[in-house]
Amino acid sequence: MPRPPATSYRRSVFVSYLRELGRLGILGQVRDRVPGEVQSLIDDPLGADEFIDAGCFDHLLLAVGDLRGRDTVRAMGYQVMKNGFAEVLEPIIHFALYVSGGTPHALFSRAHIMAAIVSHGMKMEWHETGPRAGRMRLAANAPVPAMAWAAWEGCGLYLLELAGTGGYVDDAQVPPDGLSCEIAIRWK
Repeated sequence: MPRPPATSYRRSVFVSYLRELGRLGILGQVRDRVPGEVQSLIDDPLGADEFIDAGCFDHLLLAVGDLRGRDTVRAMGYQVMKNGFAEVLEPIIHFALYVSGGTPHALFSRAHIMAAIVSHGMKMEWHETGPRAGRMRLAANAPVPAMAWAAWEGCGLYLLELAGTGGYVDDAQVPPDGLSCEIAIRWK
């Protein structure tokens, strides 16, 4: 049976993370904590393939977590979504907000489309659990460190902001195999 393709993200996602690390003033410290392969990507991100293996992102996020903690990883996910992808994903966001009711449910139920634009091998499913709540299930083709899933929580926070509602994004619940997570989300 053929092996599923590796989980990967667009080079532009990596560049957005590098910009955020620069803004935080920790790019050099993070670079010193990652393997040589990731250091090379940091040094020349535009020379990388269009899609970069998710493991490189994991190394970056683990280094950030070691330096600044889980909340910073989560905040980076928020900032990268806000500053790096809202424009690219605008047609989907606009459709969900203005044509389909403008609720967080409308955005989260289309998250799989947004993920498909910026990643390969990442699956997302939205499960409505109430009128103002749901659970996002994410699944990758290879194990993901628990710390790295926190960046997806930040993406959820930004989608709540786009929908114009305050809310809560719980910490990702990650099974021992690290292949997936579930994130509970609720809003006012």
